[in-house]
Amino acid sequence: MKTITIFIAIVLAASSLFAQDVKSNLEEIKVTPPRFTGIVQTVEISEEDDFVSFEKYLINNLKYPQEVISNGAEGTELVRFEVTANGKLSSFEVLNSVAPEIDEAIHDILLTTCGMWKAGETNGEPRSMTKEVAIEFKWKQFESLNQTKDFDELAKHYMTKGTEQLLLKNNPQKALKFFNHGINYRPNEDCLLMGRGLCKYEMGDKKGAMADWARMQSSGTSDEAVAILNDYKNLKGYAYLETLLQSK
Repeated sequence: MKTITIFIAIVLAASSLFAQDVKSNLEEIKVTPPRFTGIVQTVEISEEDDFVSFEKYLINNLKYPQEVISNGAEGTELVRFEVTANGKLSSFEVLNSVAPEIDEAIHDILLTTCGMWKAGETNGEPRSMTKEVAIEFKWKQFESLNQTKDFDELAKHYMTKGTEQLLLKNNPQKALKFFNHGINYRPNEDCLLMGRGLCKYEMGDKKGAMADWARMQSSGTSDEAVAILNDYKNLKGYAYLETLLQSK
């Protein structure tokens, strides 16, 4: 019988929402990201306190929606949220959805952590900051062997298929489907986001392309992504993308 395995990772360091306060001397700014405490804060919490693991909290409390088990949906759910200056959560946004039922389940469990966060700080002052959490939902294929699918390998497979359709067969519509599959497994993989953005640009969806490339930049652009850029020089979005990556 199939069972589901959940893997959780905090995928991005907190990003501060205080751009207007940045000083000219960046070395003077000390930014501390939000930290999960696991308890409703009624007393001052210091940096030395031992905090409950956010990953452990989610694993212990997150229940895989029964409605999704029948169709075997799997992938990496990526959610962004804001930790306010008083440790509350707001501005939930699903960046990559495995299934609507999973979106709802994760939103509900994140709400239960309101007040369980030590707010991020800038030079000692509490600030609202954003965090992202990635949760992998994997089916165990052979329970006796404890085997699960390798999401990295799946993402590479769909990256290869998408690139073939885009560059060799000049079929951005079909390539888009492969890139979508790859991003379902690795939503912050910059090469996949680059390829999907180029597909969208070729098909006239410039807004969608810009959104993918903005995500690519925010999650970090690898040297590999820069190196393969020339492979796309005959595509419509190449010039814009080249300018974007040169400013990296």
